[in-house]
Amino acid sequence: HSTGIGETYDLFMQKSVELNKTTESNPQLIKEVNSLSVEFFLKILKIGIPLFLLFVIASCISLFYYLGIYAPSIKKRKFDLGESIKKAKQYYWKFFGIIMLIFLAMTGFYLFDLLITTILVLLGTFVFKTSLALFMSLVIGISIGLIPAMYVLVHWAFSFYVLIDRDKGIFDAFGESWNMAKGRWWKTFGYGILV
Repeated sequence: HSTGIGETYDLFMQKSVELNKTTESNPQLIKEVNSLSVEFFLKILKIGIPLFLLFVIASCISLFYYLGIYAPSIKKRKFDLGESIKKAKQYYWKFFGIIMLIFLAMTGFYLFDLLITTILVLLGTFVFKTSLALFMSLVIGISIGLIPAMYVLVHWAFSFYVLIDRDKGIFDAFGESWNMAKGRWWKTFGYGILV
């Protein structure tokens, strides 16, 4: 019979605890735990994928409405609905392009960080075999990816504004934003934290 996510999770946890308590190998119990973990994962996906798609659609719609209000308000105080829709259409794909390029860059930093952290944790765990080495491996590994990502993000902080205010293309907006933050990184970072 079909069980819900909660029941599957509870059963998975119960069998996992039972497996951890046994001192001898139990192939049937291992098979049950593996089967339950796959079942639980598939049930999460069954709910997660539609929710993720709904989130993406809602994000795209809200981005359109945000641009409809934001783009005309940069230049002047009063604007009408027609102008809002026109500006939203004008900047939507450029704005979306900036978001996607930032997402891809941050994904690259994350994957690099994950690789370095994994290597350092494996070294800390198997070579040095101390909890301090493991902790230091985690701290250093995360810092190696996080620091460059923060550096780049702060330099790109103005790209959205440059895109609309100065009517630049995506790469020009990144370049001009980089130049605007150049020599003012800490100040830009501080204002970003305050906002």
